Amino acid sequence: MGLRACSYCTYSCLDCILNCRECATNPDNGWVVNSGVTFDLSGCRPGPGQILIEDSTAQLYCLPPAPLNPPFPPPDVPLAPSSPPPPRPPPGFSIETQVGTVEVYTSHIHNPNDPNRGLPDMTYAVTFNTTDDGNNGTRVNFGLSTRLSDSADIATGDKVNFTIATPKTTDPAARRRLLSETVLDCDISAGLCIIDPDSAGQEGRETGKDFVVGGNPVNITSVVMLADMCNTTNPLPLQRLKEYLFNAIQDQPSQNVTLQHYYQVCSWNKIRYTPENTVVQNVMLNCTGIYQGNVSYDTENRCDTPELYGWFKDGLAQVMRNLSIATNADLNRLYKRKTLFMAQRDNCGWPGMASIGCATTCNTWINQGSDVVDMQVLFQELAHNIGLQHANRWIDGFNQEYEDFTDPMGSGWPEDDPYYNTTMYCMNAPEAWKAGWISPANNFSLLRMGRNTKLTVTIPSMHTSDTTFLYINVSGLPQFKPSWPSNAALLNRTYQLFFSYRVRQPSPGYDSALHPDFDRKIWVHNYNATLTNPPRADPQDVAMKTSLIAAMGSPPGVIREGFTADPWFRRDFGPLNDSSFQVNGLHVQPISFTDTEATVWICYFQLNKESDGADGPCFNGIDDDCDGLTDAEDPDCAPIKPPSPPPSPQPPSPKPPSPKPRPPPSPRPPSPKPRPPPRSPPSPPRPPPRRSPSPPRPPLPPRPPRPPRLPSPPPSPRPSPVSSGHRRAVAEE
Repeated sequence: MGLRACSYCTYSCLDCILNCRECATNPDNGWVVNSGVTFDLSGCRPGPGQILIEDSTAQLYCLPPAPLNPPFPPPDVPLAPSSPPPPRPPPGFSIETQVGTVEVYTSHIHNPNDPNRGLPDMTYAVTFNTTDDGNNGTRVNFGLSTRLSDSADIATGDKVNFTIATPKTTDPAARRRLLSETVLDCDISAGLCIIDPDSAGQEGRETGKDFVVGGNPVNITSVVMLADMCNTTNPLPLQRLKEYLFNAIQDQPSQNVTLQHYYQVCSWNKIRYTPENTVVQNVMLNCTGIYQGNVSYDTENRCDTPELYGWFKDGLAQVMRNLSIATNADLNRLYKRKTLFMAQRDNCGWPGMASIGCATTCNTWINQGSDVVDMQVLFQELAHNIGLQHANRWIDGFNQEYEDFTDPMGSGWPEDDPYYNTTMYCMNAPEAWKAGWISPANNFSLLRMGRNTKLTVTIPSMHTSDTTFLYINVSGLPQFKPSWPSNAALLNRTYQLFFSYRVRQPSPGYDSALHPDFDRKIWVHNYNATLTNPPRADPQDVAMKTSLIAAMGSPPGVIREGFTADPWFRRDFGPLNDSSFQVNGLHVQPISFTDTEATVWICYFQLNKESDGADGPCFNGIDDDCDGLTDAEDPDCAPIKPPSPPPSPQPPSPKPPSPKPRPPPSPRPPSPKPRPPPRSPPSPPRPPPRRSPSPPRPPLPPRPPRPPRLPSPPPSPRPSPVSSGHRRAVAEE
């Protein structure tokens, strides 16, 4: 039974129960209204979006609870139950298949300090019948069920084969009636319906044109429109917008954070956003206008598909007239990206929305409510055009969207910068690596590091060069199966760790917005998606996005929201491919932090405790568990005493001399006090254990106390060995 069959529902947060009333069922004899139904959701996995409603059936389902100790990497999220078969088109429609070009959009949350922020909203559109000049295409918005949208592998520019239905009649009124009354999902403005978009198959994959490959710089070409809308003047003056976009003096370093400066600094001048490649113009958008066919947009009261695309269509038409550009194809060849700064639209519940990926063209909307440009919003939307996804954080067993507070693709926002033009966050290591902006300074495979071998590694601060982070490949993972398109290919995955060191720089430099609590910390990220050549946007699934999982610092302590900087990073990844051991772990421990670099030692271990194993690890001269303590130094070995060596054999006692004749008796003096027997000779010293050569150990922070262990029973007392010669000497006296 779907929730649409109920008149109303109430949810009890205290009991985690959904109560629905006046719900209708459909037994064989017709619809019957019963008293209601109760859904107990207490077994559902916690977290935003984890108790879900299946879009097509309005049925409620939930994901199973996470294990108490979630494995690394994050487990694949199970899909929701399959949707029922799609409805069949009624008579009066023609059915055919057509290949269209897909557009994928994501909307941005408000500032993370805003309590009304929410998860990103994914929307999809497809354009059919685009002519060679880029004009006269028919755009259709379509939806995907939650279970498909959350794990889709689709980017702007991909070609997808859809089954569509169009009314057979040519009468406009009859066509509108058929499109509005049918059970199909129809777009009246396009004059057609898409049948079962879930089953659509991919015909071609677009690559990310703005990813940096091989260090070759990318020049961004763009049209930026500053719009007055329906008699509302944009609060941002045109000249002020240009000051936010471009450096004041082109051949000198910028004194403020501009979009040009942002790209220059964070991409190491690999993304070039310059005034000579950008057109910035005022446009005037009316209160109403034609979006497509005979469907109008309503600027004053709505913010939906007709408005968003209608505003773009009319704004670009004005730009093309001003530049004497004849066709959309010519415009796209000259200026690929299109950005619209709208005068504040309260009906649009987001500050920004953008295409994910950019093929021949891509769009970005900025909902401008003041004369200040939020550079983090602008930077994030244009990074979506490159093909980058949101930056996330591992919280309570989930990779939570947006929660990486060190990255503008997450919730990294400057503080104490009211005009957003003096400080900035650059991207985390895996995001910048995915974009092609940076490369690792050190590259290791965990299983090839050598067991119990400590390696000293320097991690340069990310502000020093484009070769900075420590990369460790842990293991291959099972391939990822995208949920959509229906024939999407499997994608390779690898469990990868990124260790980056970040030091706050003076305004307006690299990471100049870094919070003092984040300064001089080593950040640990997990990222499972592998690079492809040519590169392309990753799937929507959070299991394929970056995840902040840990940090290291000195002194250790809480950084934010219960997230701590630890004295070391240690993980046992368990059984891995290409390893016969049940324990496969990594220990990373800082040695020093400076203005330009952090030094750590790293070690691969196959025992979780020094005392584990059958080869006497407590006495082999090796730090078997890679915690910096060897053998007896390690509390793991405290209850274990080394075996005593057997006593050395004593030489035979010398034969006593023959007794001499006794002299005649004389008066006996007082008896002397008998001498104590001589002590047993000491046992020879135990030779030191052999040690394999190893680098000197770095200084360690205090080891956390371990729980007490039961002591071993004391050995039975043994008498000291006494030679026969000693016994004879005593007897003679």
